Amino acid sequence: MKFLVAGAAGYLGSRVVLSLLARGHEAVGLVRSVEAADRVRAAGIEVAFGDLAQPSSLTVAASATDGVIHTAFGHDNDFMAAVHQERRAIQALIEAMAGTGKRLVAATATGVLGETGPEPVNESFRGQPDFPARARMAVEDDLKAAASRDVRTTVVRPAILVHGHAASQFVPMLVDVARRYGTAGYLGDGANRIATVHVDDLADLFVLAAERAEPGSIYNGAGGDISTRDLAESIAAGNPGVQPTSWEPARAAEMWGTFPALLLGINNRASGERARRDLAWAPYGRTPTLVDDLSTGSYANSTPTAI
Repeated sequence: MKFLVAGAAGYLGSRVVLSLLARGHEAVGLVRSVEAADRVRAAGIEVAFGDLAQPSSLTVAASATDGVIHTAFGHDNDFMAAVHQERRAIQALIEAMAGTGKRLVAATATGVLGETGPEPVNESFRGQPDFPARARMAVEDDLKAAASRDVRTTVVRPAILVHGHAASQFVPMLVDVARRYGTAGYLGDGANRIATVHVDDLADLFVLAAERAEPGSIYNGAGGDISTRDLAESIAAGNPGVQPTSWEPARAAEMWGTFPALLLGINNRASGERARRDLAWAPYGRTPTLVDDLSTGSYANSTPTAI
């Protein structure tokens, strides 16, 4: 099958492209810039230009494929504006694909759930009602409803701590702060646990969902989880001279930023069992855990890249 990958030049989207090709599919990379197009062409795939801010550009590109894998999100300072932009783009794709039976797989995040409690939750958990990131659940609801319109929709929720290849969103920031200040922080006793997944395993989950998921389904893209104290200790193990340290919430917000400190101060544990059962997903079967990646792997004594 031929899939349009929105965000194909990004950290996750570029790995989705590789997974599609490895499984015998074709990919078209949706990009915004000439620079991004050059990176995507280097992977040997076709390029289409489009922008979340112009939903019609997505629908035109999608019309020539068997489905869409949507990994793009506007990571900027205005979270709600990015959510509204994402929702408009998804709604435009749904309208264009209605009645076609085509596949539409889109990302949200386990962060939409907020505080999950001490045990991993499954996909039926509706999340902490007042958590800021819960706004993205409106996108999930749009996608689930579209299954009744003959669009094969699936939501994949990447773990908060996606890692691998010395890049990602939060992990490089944590490593960089630890190196600059000589301290790897955690809040309180650091017993709270955060969902993790290697980016290559996550990319495979998107492709498996595109191949075989039931319309209207949701999958937690969590391969495991880690306590924030173990997270800090692993960063310290990979960076001599760094000490794991308990921080007060105000210090965490100062060092990491308000929203990362909020995310890293809760339990966010999501079970990936449904994806294992339904899609034969096998996270961490061939990839390093976050502990290994931080202490001896791609983030140790390297220069990690934040996306």
